[in-house]
Amino acid sequence: MTGDSGSSGASPEPDALKRDAEAGSAGAAERPGSMYRSGDGVPRNYREALRWYLIAAEQGSMEAEACLGYLCFTGGEGVRPDFRESFRWYLRAAGQDDADSEYSAGFLYETGIGVKENSAEAFRWYTRAAEQGHREAEYCLGHMYETGQGAPLDLSQALSWYRKAAAQGQSDAELALGMMHEEGRGAERNFKEAAEWYRKAADQGDDEAQYRLGALCRDGRGVERNCGKALELFRKSAESGNEDAELALAEMCHDGHGTRDW
Repeated sequence: MTGDSGSSGASPEPDALKRDAEAGSAGAAERPGSMYRSGDGVPRNYREALRWYLIAAEQGSMEAEACLGYLCFTGGEGVRPDFRESFRWYLRAAGQDDADSEYSAGFLYETGIGVKENSAEAFRWYTRAAEQGHREAEYCLGHMYETGQGAPLDLSQALSWYRKAAAQGQSDAELALGMMHEEGRGAERNFKEAAEWYRKAADQGDDEAQYRLGALCRDGRGVERNCGKALELFRKSAESGNEDAELALAEMCHDGHGTRDW
């Protein structure tokens, strides 16, 4: 079984850190946890990382609490996933205003992983993280407002939060903005702006954005008609398994469109 190298009795962490940790320094206890987790100067050992993070967390280290939440969620190398423990540690770190942990608490509440599903609590924690500029939480808030699931249906709020997330390069938010502008939901229908948002998401490899931008290129909506570019985008999207792109690509190849440009 992997991850056993740290259980031989050897103690590779610096003696000074060990003494400080035993004396009650949360920062000193958190550091060897990070060293064992990443393999920085010591053999990587998730069990030892977990042990040191627990010492630091019990001393009030927010960073250690967040790391425990992550390790308990993902598991690996001798550490079994424990979603209930993951939720408990994320919630403790979130209580100290750690934005990543606030987002994680919201995600666990929304999905019902490690805790009973509660959309109101998910919304509350996403809001706290988003107000600190957490881009994933900003996107999730936008999605809640757009769908009315966990929040009042409010397309203007959805648009606002999507814009904040997209300003930080969040590709799902870029796709959502493209769709809202293409369909005229929460904003005036504007194919040119839709194409711009789709392009941003497509450049990050989003297969749905690639498909939708390809359709605009094929039809000449918001961009100059370019069947060769449409084919290129449909191919990229289809390679990621997008069924709509596969169908569009097959139809274009069957009809012979774009082959000269390609």
